Amino acid sequence: MSEPKKCDEIEARWANQFLTGYRPHVVELIFYQNAGEDDSSRVVSRIVTTPDDAKTFLTNLAGTIREYEELVGPIPVDGLDKLRFGKR
Repeated sequence: MSEPKKCDEIEARWANQFLTGYRPHVVELIFYQNAGEDDSSRVVSRIVTTPDDAKTFLTNLAGTIREYEELVGPIPVDGLDKLRFGKR
């Protein structure tokens, strides 16, 4: 069995749109890339996880955003009216 890859060895993919959803015992995080030219999006990654792991991710992400804003300044939020989430 080979050793797991290090973080910097894994291909990074750009995502600028996100969709979240849930089913019993599962939370889905879907990451899209929109080039903006024809308003079409393509899925670049789909993560399926447990609700408790998703909440751990949320806590980690919130901490990262808080630290970023303390260092760099507030992040302007655009497109909140386009948020899509909910039961799938």
